[in-house]
Formats: sequence, structure tokens, C-alpha cells
Amino acid sequence: MKLINHATVVAATILLPFAAAARPDHITGSVKESSGKSITAATVTLLRQADSSWVKTELTDASGAFVFNGVVDGQYLLKVTALGYEPRFQQVQLQGNQPSLATVTMEPRTSQLKQVTVTERKPFVEARLDKTIVNVEGAVTSAGSTALEVLEKSPGIMVDKDGNISMRGKQGVVVMIDGRPSYLSGADLANYLRSLSADQVAQLELITQPSAKYDAAGNAGIINIKTKKGRQSGLNGSVSLAYTQGVYPKASNTIQLNYKKNKINLYGSYNFSHWEGFSHHELDRNFRTGGNDVVTSNFNQNTSMRNVGNPHSLKAGVDYDVTQKTTIGLSVNGMFNTQQNDNNSLTKITDNVNQTISYNKAENRIHNPWSNGGFNAYMKHSFKQQGPELSADLDYMQYLANSNQLATNQPLDAGMVPVGVPLQLRGELPSDIRIYSAKVDYSHPFAKTWKFEAGAKSSYVTSDNDARYSVMDQNEWTYDSSRSNHFIYNENINAAYVNTATSIGKQWQAQVGLRLENTNAEGKQLANNQKFTRTYTQLFPTAYVSYQLNKNNQFSLNYGRRIDRPSYQDMNPFRYFLDQYAYQQGNPYLKPQFSNNVELAHVFKGVLITTARYSQTSDIINDILLQNDTTKVTFQTKDNVAKSTNYGVSVSFNYDLTKWWMLNAFGDLGYTHYQGVINNAPIDVEQTTFTININNQFRFKKGWSAELSGFYVSPQLETAMIYARQMGMVSVGVGKKILKDRGSLKLSVRDPFYTLKFSGYTRFDNIDLKVNSRWDNRQATIAFTYNFGKQQGQQRRRQSGASDEQKRVNMGGQQ
Repeated sequence: MKLINHATVVAATILLPFAAAARPDHITGSVKESSGKSITAATVTLLRQADSSWVKTELTDASGAFVFNGVVDGQYLLKVTALGYEPRFQQVQLQGNQPSLATVTMEPRTSQLKQVTVTERKPFVEARLDKTIVNVEGAVTSAGSTALEVLEKSPGIMVDKDGNISMRGKQGVVVMIDGRPSYLSGADLANYLRSLSADQVAQLELITQPSAKYDAAGNAGIINIKTKKGRQSGLNGSVSLAYTQGVYPKASNTIQLNYKKNKINLYGSYNFSHWEGFSHHELDRNFRTGGNDVVTSNFNQNTSMRNVGNPHSLKAGVDYDVTQKTTIGLSVNGMFNTQQNDNNSLTKITDNVNQTISYNKAENRIHNPWSNGGFNAYMKHSFKQQGPELSADLDYMQYLANSNQLATNQPLDAGMVPVGVPLQLRGELPSDIRIYSAKVDYSHPFAKTWKFEAGAKSSYVTSDNDARYSVMDQNEWTYDSSRSNHFIYNENINAAYVNTATSIGKQWQAQVGLRLENTNAEGKQLANNQKFTRTYTQLFPTAYVSYQLNKNNQFSLNYGRRIDRPSYQDMNPFRYFLDQYAYQQGNPYLKPQFSNNVELAHVFKGVLITTARYSQTSDIINDILLQNDTTKVTFQTKDNVAKSTNYGVSVSFNYDLTKWWMLNAFGDLGYTHYQGVINNAPIDVEQTTFTININNQFRFKKGWSAELSGFYVSPQLETAMIYARQMGMVSVGVGKKILKDRGSLKLSVRDPFYTLKFSGYTRFDNIDLKVNSRWDNRQATIAFTYNFGKQQGQQRRRQSGASDEQKRVNMGGQQ
């Protein structure tokens, strides 16, 4: 398939005076007292009139106004609640994509409203044209779990054995926390998400094709994790306690508080967790001479890893309404973890007739205390009701790690008797990454059918990594200059964007945008006085069009160009040793990869979404394995190895089968093709992969609920070199509301049949390798949550200015 010409898209951006963010399919209104006084922070819930099922929830602003955007035609019911007032219910109708207006008048509370019974059911998954929303609170098995475990069972998301996240078969996903990228990657991102309790998470947003307003980073799209933050009047909060038992125990304890009075809103949360687990890896490597098929020796390595962590996380902030049109705020957050990994491995070395030659016993202890913290200051000003808006953000973040490694390798003879002098290696690996970011955004709606957006952003990153290795020599630690290095990386990205959106008649909507990003980077290796500089400027166009055929059928087509820059630690040339025959190493000469993505989607009755996609990516950043046949050393690094083609089709079905049974089903059939060169050897591999994800939510009488969920992934290409065999698991859970519905008790079992494991292999050039992995995945959890104060409405969340940079931090380099 021929790619869309960039010049054509840019020309279309200039010539096309419209785009599709502002749709007329919205319900607006206001909430007032009978005296005419506006009611602020009232909770307005939109329900389908046919079955009273939940659609959306909003809070009224300082003028008592609310708006529901992106609503399809139909009959709806508004449920309005506010502290000190009688609840109100009002019917509204949206027809022909014309705005629907509603004014709700409330009376002070004198008696309870009993004549109307409404059941609000928030689905676990909401599939929309532009994104998929996972409501974490809506799943029984989310209680007591981690953000990573929730991601693993989200539709279209796959987490591999190293913690790398892919979306719909494509790697290069930006993970954001409340609009701020996590700045982590690989195993360290997995460790961070494992440290983030699901009790702190309200929603996941899965965005495969972000608009020009977002950073251009992320080949596969964006995962935005929205944490809980209230805006209800008075003091509100919740306490969550959870205990999990796998082979080893785990626990998560969270408290969240929110206080709002008049113009001030204070919020905060604290979580302490204990995470303890294991993993077992079997690595089988064949060595050949001269590239022939005759095996000359075999290294069979069995590694047992014990991981212990005690993460703490804290978040606090304040919002202040300076006027009805201007709000300012400040938030701080931090997390630290005293993580320790104990790895013990035994490698059996055999000859060409499978006779044992020797063994190598390795003990590797890694103490990796790490922390991150930062603050965000913001301002938002509305020039008039539903008119122009101006917002600004300032962000600062710092990531610190002080990893210490002590490794011992003892050679053994065929009888497992120690021979020779053991290799003892000690490493001190401090890392300091600091990120500064500032951005400003402006939006201006014109009339009812056209909206203009523009903004600018600048970020500056410093990454200082110092690896100091020593070896034991005659009972003394001696500095090892061959393994040590000091790598400093600085990067500045400046960006600007424009975005326009419009509606054409009652059926057509369109949007075009253009983002410009200028990158200036410099890297230095102090050990050998080598350095590099890179400066480049790129354009990233986006275009969307949608067509409403009738009330049951809607179509959309979109295009976007994106970039995926290497993480800071992936460019770090340090070596992280597993044993004397295997290590990991960064590559300071990595280049960014670029992708062009096209999607065509169809929505039927709001419950069935079918999406066809096509993408092409150049300079793919991939994990590769390199091997020295003489020393028998194999190491993993990253390189720009190939170009890839990916296309496929996905189907999402979300429907209330009965009043008590809600089904969310997702299926994806994708094809991936890699073509390139690895270590001067050509590579041409392809694979078709099928993924299915099913979640059943059951709601019974007297506060009982249950969940049955699971996923399956057929064999796939994990990287251009690694084939992964099929994977899958199921989870079950049951819950009960208690304490007058303010509390809940949940019991869940994750992977009860212990089916989730990783098995993969590669046979490329001189590499012949098999790997099998298992970990502490079969777990039973009991969780208790209690909500206090006035519990109503949804959480209000903001996106900060820091975007692409956070995703690219890697705090450790191994697990």
C-alpha cells in the first residue's frame, strides 16, 4: 500500500478550513434553584431512558452550567444531585445531531424522592470512535490489583515478559499519568505500574490516533492513566485495604482525601504496598562453528529470581477558583521504592554429543532504591461561557536511582566441583534524570460548527548516568575501567501545533491538524571522550473525517504521522550483567523511528465498533541479540534494525445482555512484517496474530456482583528476532456492598489455572536460542474499600504540560 504523501497532507491542512473536534451532538444545560441562583458542583448523570444504564457524568461549573459532548441521537434521562437539594430527574432528547438544551430547577431537601428508581451501571469498557475507556472501578478483579495487571486485561493491550507494552500488535506506546508521561520504559515502567495500586486509578484511556494537540511521540498511540481526584463539596475520601497471596504475599493500602469549600479544592492520596514475587527463566543456547547446522556446544541456563519491593506513593494538590472564569492550581507527587532482586542461576555447558563439560554458578544481588517526584502548576481561563479558553502548565520532575549490584560467578567442573578463581563484580550505578516542561494551549469556538486550537511547548531534559564497576583481585576491589562508563545526555524539544475542527451539515465532521517538533540532543561518553549531537525538525500532520449515515451507523477515517524516540537509558552504553556469559547494554547511537498510521472505523448502534488499520514504520527500534561464538557471550541491546508493515482489523462489542449481565468483548486480527538488517545479516519475517479479550460483569440484587474475564494471544512476533508462543489466562471475582453501600468487600482469583507463561525462540544468523519463563501470577486477593463523606459525581482530572519526555526514562535497566 502506498503511503499518504506528506506534502498532500500539509497542503490539505492549509487549504481545508475545518476539522472534527467540535460536534453539534451535545446536550447542554444549567442547574439552578427555584430562586434562580446557580448551583455549583452539582452532579449531572446522563442515563439511557430505555434501561437507565449509565452514559456519562459531569459536574456543573461556577455558573451552574454543564455539557455532554459526543452523544448519539436518542432518548435520555438526566439525574441531578447536589448537597442539600432534592434529587431531580428530567427527560431530554437528542435528534438529528442538533444541540439539546435543558434547565433543571432544584428544591432544597425536605424529603426523600422515592417514586423514581434508577440503576446506574458504569461499564468496565467504553468503546468510542476516538478512544477506548477502561473504567477500573467497574471491575471486581481490579480491587487489590496493580495498574499493570489492569493494563494486561485491557482490550488490545499486551504486556510481554520484560514489561514492554504494545497496543493492537504495535510497540511504541506512550504511558501517561493524568496527562503526564510516566517517563519510564521497559522493565522499569512495569515496576512503576506494579507499584501503582489500581485503587488509585479511576480510568484508562487507550488512544490509538492522538490529535496534533498531543505530543507526536508514540508509534502505537497513548495510554493515559487517570488517577482519582474529587471535586465534591465538603470532606470526602476512601480507604482501601487489600491482601494478595501468590507463592509470596503482597499487600496494598490506600487512603484518598478531598476537601472542597467555596473556591478552594484540596486533594491528596497516599499508598503503601508490599510486593514480593518470583520468576523462573530457562535460557537454552546452541553454538555452531562457521554458521553451519552442527551444534558444537550448548549452554542451558536456569535462573531463579526473587523480587521484593515496598513502594510508597504520595500525591497532593490544590485548585483555586480565582474568579468564575479563572482557575489556578498546584500539585506535587512522589514515589519511592526500596526494591531488591536476588538472582541465582546455574548454567550447564555441554559439547556436541551432549556430554557435560562444566557448569557456571552465578549469584547476582541488585539493590535498587529509586524515587521520583515533581510538581505541576497550571492556570486555566475562560473568556466567556463556552467560548475561548487559555491554559498554561509548568512542570518539573526528577528521577533518582542508586542501584548497587554484587555478582559472583563460580566455574564448576562436570562433577559440580568448584574450579579456578570466581569472578566477583561490584557495580555502583547512580542515575539522575531531570525534566523541565512548559506549555500553553488556546482554543476558540466559532459559532456552533467550527473550533480552532493552537499551542506551544518546550521541554528540557538532563540525564546523568555513572556506572562504576570493580572486580575482586587478590582480595581487593579494583576499579574496572573496561566495564565502567559515565554517560550524560541532554535534550531540548520545542513544539507548536494548530488544529481546526468543524461540522458540515448534520452528517459530516472533519478535523485537520499540524504539529511541528524541533529536537536538539547531545550525548557524551566521558570514559572515552566520545560525543554526538543531533538536530532535526519534523512535521506531524493529522486528519480525521466522520460521517453519520443514520442513527445506527457512523463511519470515520483518520491519518496521523508519529515519532518514537529511544528512551534515555536505551541510549546509555552501560552493561548490566546477568552472569559472565550474558549481559544487557544500551546503544547511544539509536535514532528515532517514524510511523504513518491510517484507521477506518464503523460504529453500529453505539455497541459494535469495527476498525481496520494500516501502518508503516521506518527505523524500527528493536531488542536484538548479538553473540560471540568464541567467548560464548550473548548480549542484548537495541538497534534501528528494520522497517515494519502492520495491518489488521479489530472488533469491539459492548452490550448489556440483560439487566444483570454486561459483556465487553474485543477481538483483533493483525499481520506484522519486518524487513531489514541485523548485524549485517538480512532479516525478513512475518506473522499473523489473533487476540481476544472478554470481560463479563454481573450485577445481582442486595449489592452482590461478580466478574469473569480473560484473554488469549496466539503466537506472535515479540520483536523482529523473537517468536513468542501463545499466551492466555482467566480471572474470576465476586463482590458485595456493605455498610449501607459505603463499603465493599471483594474476593478475586487471578490466573487460577496458572496458564500465563512466556515461551519463545529465535533462529537467526548465528543465534539459536529458546526461552521459557514463569512468574508469581496465580494470586488470590481479598480487598475492602470504605467511602466516607459525600460520595457523588465523577473525578475531575487535568493533564499537565509534560508529555513525551517521561515515557523515555528507564530507572534501572534490569529486573
